[in-house]
Amino acid sequence: AQGRMPLSITADRGGVSLTLPGLSLGSGGLSRSELAHLTRELSIMLGAGQDLDRALRFLIETTKARRPREVLGRVRAHLRDGGPLSGALAREPGSFSRLYVGMVRAGEAGGTLGPTLDRLASVLERERALSASVQSAMIYPTLLIVAAIGSIGLLLTQVLPQFVPLFAESGAELPASTRFVIALGAIVGASWLPALVVAVAAFFAGRALLA
Repeated sequence: AQGRMPLSITADRGGVSLTLPGLSLGSGGLSRSELAHLTRELSIMLGAGQDLDRALRFLIETTKARRPREVLGRVRAHLRDGGPLSGALAREPGSFSRLYVGMVRAGEAGGTLGPTLDRLASVLERERALSASVQSAMIYPTLLIVAAIGSIGLLLTQVLPQFVPLFAESGAELPASTRFVIALGAIVGASWLPALVVAVAAFFAGRALLA
């Protein structure tokens, strides 16, 4: 209500997932972008007076991506066998959540399938926009963190080693903190490439999860 958007951020072994409760998708199905686009197109055609079978056929014929075509083809085949749209969508849990199917079923029962799909499309589009905003907002802090890590790594691997011979020549016993920093610099200098690869992989994995 009042324009608020419920938000769920969950962490798992694969990273972070940003979704609206109940509209999250399973793996192997339509992406958020594909689902939002197809829902919007279907709502427009139903609102223009097209019947459901013709609207689905048009989407199948005009969709270039293979995965959406296959999903829509199975949905249309179930409809042509006499089943309702909600039943056809329920057979594709990787693409259509239970909340999505439930709202479609309610729209069918109330004779408001077109407006229901329009509302679903609006929610999905807002979710996609929110995900894009979060992703954009993360870019600057990520760059700052990378720059800070790079600066520290440069100090440990390039600047600090130049002072090690001076410390050795002085013969003075170094504090524990200084010895720790020198040892850390040696470790970082020996393994900076794997650490860089891991950092880059983590960055792109985070972007993929929020896409």
